[in-house]
Amino acid sequence: MPIRTIFPQFTACNEFSALYLTSKTLKTMDIKALADWARAETFDKDLELVRKMVTELGQALVRDNVKQAEIEQLKAIYSVVEKNWVRGGGNDWESFILGIFVKKEVPTGFPLNRAVGGIAPEVFLTESER
Repeated sequence: MPIRTIFPQFTACNEFSALYLTSKTLKTMDIKALADWARAETFDKDLELVRKMVTELGQALVRDNVKQAEIEQLKAIYSVVEKNWVRGGGNDWESFILGIFVKKEVPTGFPLNRAVGGIAPEVFLTESER
């Protein structure tokens, strides 16, 4: 879903040059928000790229008649990646903040996309690194 759909107040207004969320504000998030975020099915282009690359590599290994143990090793590597890949999403403020903290990135398309001083324990986003 495009970021302008989730946060129209930011994309419709050019007056914002920063967003600051204090630790006090962030403490109001509840555990249900985290659970909802983690359960959300969202498209992840990076994970899809990894899947595609692993599939193509696996097919090449099979085509080249490599030992089954090497194919099993690739499957084991992918299994670890899949198990530990950070997923989550949603269309609310809690999901937005959790995505920043857990994935360590600002959602694509959000106009304030620079995290000044990192993202913990507070979030300070700006439009540029100035």
